[in-house]
Amino acid sequence: MTTALTTQSPPSRSDLQHLSRLTDSRGLFEHALLDVPRPEHGYCVDDVARALIVVCRAEIADTEVLDLCRLYLNFTLSAIQPDGWCHNRMDAAGRWTDTPGTGDWWGRALWALGVAAVHAPTALLRRQALQGFRLAARARSVDLRAMTFAALGAGELLLHDSGQTAARALLQDVRPLLVRAGSVTDDPDQLLAMPDSYRSELRHGWNPRPARRHHTHHAARTASSKGKSGTAKKTTDKSASAKSTAAVASTVK
Repeated sequence: MTTALTTQSPPSRSDLQHLSRLTDSRGLFEHALLDVPRPEHGYCVDDVARALIVVCRAEIADTEVLDLCRLYLNFTLSAIQPDGWCHNRMDAAGRWTDTPGTGDWWGRALWALGVAAVHAPTALLRRQALQGFRLAARARSVDLRAMTFAALGAGELLLHDSGQTAARALLQDVRPLLVRAGSVTDDPDQLLAMPDSYRSELRHGWNPRPARRHHTHHAARTASSKGKSGTAKKTTDKSASAKSTAAVASTVK
């Protein structure tokens, strides 16, 4: 049995039904009014990736879970470019409306793909997720927060299979950031701060194109959250993410 790097309660049947109501044939709508989706706002990888993590944690084995997992995985995979950069925003007509980048959404995509590569309900979906992870892991971000999310996906894979070289290389690149930012300590909140001078240093060393940041509303919340779409229960809890990533990265040489 594979141990999960991060722990959340598995979604209930009502959670999954709520996700289904906010999902169409393309993906999870970013916004909703209570349980009524607002298609005019389109979709985003930020939220679909979180939803993918949730359905992969489901302990209910049925066609609803399988269909949601397949749909969210396909959406996430479609956002990834050959260089590993990732779209975030899609309009209601299915058109990407942004320039690919390596912001938070890229990191969350890697997190979700790492989880799906281990926990998706079928072997085919797990293989597809692993292929997507390897593609997205070609890129690196100048943003420590995005790299933290990505590292959680890498850690998930390595807990399952220590021979995953793309995941190990990503964690090896994350570790010096954590050390430089003072994050491999007993205080995980330090992970979220990185000096501007170090951002500049990373930008020149890693990423010739600056990561494009989108200030999005985190739509994938619990099923009871008003005015937001999804049950993807804010899996991006900062302290938990930082603590998990620092713990795994500290073991990578």
